[in-house]
Amino acid sequence: MTLKRALWIAAVAALVVPWGAAQAQPTSTAAAPAYYLSEFELTDAEGIKPYSAAVESTFTPFGGRYAVRGGQRVSLEGARAQRIVMIVFPSLAQAEAWYGSPAYRALRPIRQGSAASRVFIVEGVAAAGAAAQPVDSAPAQQITRAGTQPSAAGPADFFTGRVRVDPVWPADGDINASGGLVTFEPGSRSAWHRHPKGQRLVVMSGVGLTQEWGKPIQEIRPGDVVWCPPGVKHWHGASPATAMTHLAVSGTADGKNVEWMERVSDEQYQAR
Repeated sequence: MTLKRALWIAAVAALVVPWGAAQAQPTSTAAAPAYYLSEFELTDAEGIKPYSAAVESTFTPFGGRYAVRGGQRVSLEGARAQRIVMIVFPSLAQAEAWYGSPAYRALRPIRQGSAASRVFIVEGVAAAGAAAQPVDSAPAQQITRAGTQPSAAGPADFFTGRVRVDPVWPADGDINASGGLVTFEPGSRSAWHRHPKGQRLVVMSGVGLTQEWGKPIQEIRPGDVVWCPPGVKHWHGASPATAMTHLAVSGTADGKNVEWMERVSDEQYQAR
């Protein structure tokens, strides 16, 4: 082989090998799905019906969908569960955000009071070849239409009086904070609580009250913006004579946006 021909072959190899290696690299990384698994024994067939009717509307905004909902079961080993439900989510973060969302927290006591359950969230494995799929680099606007997310009653464990929670948006990978409209009827209020990443309240209508632990109660009105710093114990609600609605924007840490504490007593509420 002449020197000229050897140099030509080496030059071609230098061009071809890196190109082939580059083609073998994945163009994106696919997120692993996550699965919500529930094995349960019904204790109140009538009591579970409101939960069954509303739960799907709470997880679809987080990308969830039923993978198993009842159906025929073949028991191979161990005790047989009466019912099995599996919901698949695009990622573990979205599954945890749904489980901690105000809409699902409002429904959860219904399930817990109507069935004995074992509940898990498990991260799955990304589909083979999914990493090589192209990623759309230009995300489009999304519109969540009014009326597509159901209202829920504020759970009695966390609120005193009549309270309605309307989910607005969930926390996600782009904005790690959830938003919800909360309406308090006169005299109703939250329990004492604190937020791991803080919370902002924007008063939309009515007259409300808020209090930080160890400080006086303050009145809040439409247009007021309240900043609740992380870890600060407080409560908020309506005034005794007037309802109040606020938009609550709550930061999320490890899938949680609130730590609930004891109820606000009548004596604490009336101490103005």
